[in-house]
Amino acid sequence: MIDPRTALMTVPGAARLVESITAINHRAHQLASVVDRLGPALDDLSVLLEHTQRIAESAEGINRHAAGIDRHAEGINRSAELIATHSGKIATSLPTVERLAHVLDPLEGTVDRLGRFVDHLPQRRRGRPDDARALPGAGADRPVP
Repeated sequence: MIDPRTALMTVPGAARLVESITAINHRAHQLASVVDRLGPALDDLSVLLEHTQRIAESAEGINRHAAGIDRHAEGINRSAELIATHSGKIATSLPTVERLAHVLDPLEGTVDRLGRFVDHLPQRRRGRPDDARALPGAGADRPVP
């Protein structure tokens, strides 16, 4: 029995055909190796794409929040301007308030004394004011003032 390789080698150009097939086979193994390595790289690329999409969605949310923050900052700026305006008015009125406090301080003692005086006054009894018995010392023969 003749070996097929030997038979092919006897035919003119067959040796080159065997070499070409061997080279193609070698290249196919190399390509398979590259494809095997390319699979995980493509998986990683897919994961990166998903993460990029999530980042883009997060960036949109951040932009929406930033717009809200800008609106609040504008309101805070307006409030700060109002505070500055009103604090100036308060500062200009402080001397008047201090003078008023100095005037009212002596009256505090007077009010305390007046309160003690009123506490010592005889109290009215409950009843209708037009009832003669409601006033102490008022009798039936005396009219109620």
